[in-house]
Amino acid sequence: MLERTTQRLVNFFAERTLKAHVDKHIEPSVEARIKELMRAKGVFIVYANHQGHADGIALAVMSEYLRQLAAEVDFDLKGFAAPMARSWASGDQNIELKQSYDLLSGAGRKYGLEREMVKELRPFREKLKQGYGIMVLPEGSVEGGSYIKGTKRVKGMQKIDDDSLMLWIKLAGKDVAFQPLALQGSSNIAQKEDGVTKLTRRGKWSLIAGALGIPIGIQKIEATLLMPYTVEEITRHLGDNWMEKSEAFNNHAMRRLNSGLPPDARGYYGRITDDIAQTIAVSAAS
Repeated sequence: MLERTTQRLVNFFAERTLKAHVDKHIEPSVEARIKELMRAKGVFIVYANHQGHADGIALAVMSEYLRQLAAEVDFDLKGFAAPMARSWASGDQNIELKQSYDLLSGAGRKYGLEREMVKELRPFREKLKQGYGIMVLPEGSVEGGSYIKGTKRVKGMQKIDDDSLMLWIKLAGKDVAFQPLALQGSSNIAQKEDGVTKLTRRGKWSLIAGALGIPIGIQKIEATLLMPYTVEEITRHLGDNWMEKSEAFNNHAMRRLNSGLPPDARGYYGRITDDIAQTIAVSAAS
């Protein structure tokens, strides 16, 4: 009895921490399209840029929000399965990160976010059968949230050099909706220094303040849901054999996050957008 009461108390403060750290941004047209695709499609794949381990806070809050939208259109969405690095939960990266994960994970599960170790795909197949969607951070690294040396500007999105994003599409099948989620600000909570990710001084206070309901010094994560899209739309842009073009798909998918991020957070996918625009301008002038 005492153990259950203690866990409920921990979850109460953890939920308050999650909610305090995320500002959601969703245009009415985006929300309407999400609901439309929930009625039409079987699976949602949510993907986001990755600035730090605190991105998991935003994933949990957005999982709850999307479940609420699903309920409004009678779509049975259990939640989302999200891959995570074993070293986070084990404490190999940093013991503070492990402690933060242990404290917040119960509240995250209540919000429908189930974290699975990246070992094999079987648990994710089972989650899909149970009515879960997938939430992924395809960069696979928090390098994009590291500060450029001597500045307080993050490096921005990093190039995806593999088919890690395509993998989830092949797992889920073609009857899916893709949901871009732009995240900005989590690097203020946890920052990578000398190859090790640690809670920042501001981040430590922020987690305490969030749990205690103190509205001072909270480091906000701006979470922006952008217009979702379908396989049919990708085919129109990239051609019928787009699933054989991992790099082209990665570029297409990650550039869709740009409008939800400030220019200095777009990193590689901001630069290639600029390159494409410049090429078009040169072609038009010649």
